[in-house]
Amino acid sequence: MGINRESTKIQTEDIQETTREKNIQVTELLNMLKQTTLKFRRFKDPERESNTVKPKKITNSTKEINRPAETCAIIGKESMHTKEIMFSTKRVKALIDTGSTVSLLRENTSRRLIDPTKLAKNKILLTGIGRAHVTTIKSFEQEFQMDEENYSLTWHVVPTAKLKFEAVIGSDILEQASVNVTKNGVEFVKYENQALLMQISAENIEEVELNHVRDLKVKTELKKLIENYKPEKTATTDVAMRIILKDNEPVCQSPPQLAFTEREEVNKQIEERLKEDKEEYATL
Repeated sequence: MGINRESTKIQTEDIQETTREKNIQVTELLNMLKQTTLKFRRFKDPERESNTVKPKKITNSTKEINRPAETCAIIGKESMHTKEIMFSTKRVKALIDTGSTVSLLRENTSRRLIDPTKLAKNKILLTGIGRAHVTTIKSFEQEFQMDEENYSLTWHVVPTAKLKFEAVIGSDILEQASVNVTKNGVEFVKYENQALLMQISAENIEEVELNHVRDLKVKTELKKLIENYKPEKTATTDVAMRIILKDNEPVCQSPPQLAFTEREEVNKQIEERLKEDKEEYATL
């Protein structure tokens, strides 16, 4: 009985040792698999990445823009370059931004100025600093008053959250006025409606060198004569010419219709025709 117990105990210990070794091997295999996975994730195949089809970014389906993107500057804080403009009796504070190619109006401000149903439905894409994109809602053309002068611009309405100013006057104002920006603010000078004509009077007077005249009095008189000289073309003469002929028959010759060589050729052909006619009758 004692021998059987000892043999059973030895067999149990052998089984436990074998199980322990197998567990160690399994653990080592798992660790190797983890390391291999980490290496695979760390060093990706560049060709596989380049061939991988990236999902396209979903854009807004209501985008109706086929024209080139307009450019505008996105201003983050209050600036001194602002103007108060009047839409009829309503006052609006506008930022002067010549870096913007269009003039903008905030949506909530546009509701105070015009009926939303009267707005045009055309939209444009605005691109600002950092390639930030803003799509306008609608647009309308409206007159306004600034510095006691009347102007008219096309205003593009943008969402209220996208614009910190009530309005932005862009570079399109430069078609109607010039802008002077100083440390004291912005000044507009409207172009006059009348055509600006350049009056240029040019006189081609050849300068006469009088440095060789040493007498000051003579030099002064010559200078006055040259300056006061006015060329007047007059055709007056007391000479008459007369051609004396042998007889009193008037001489008159009509202007030739052909050149001298051409007249000779014509006369030659006439003589040949007349000669042919005479020969024909002579044979009869």
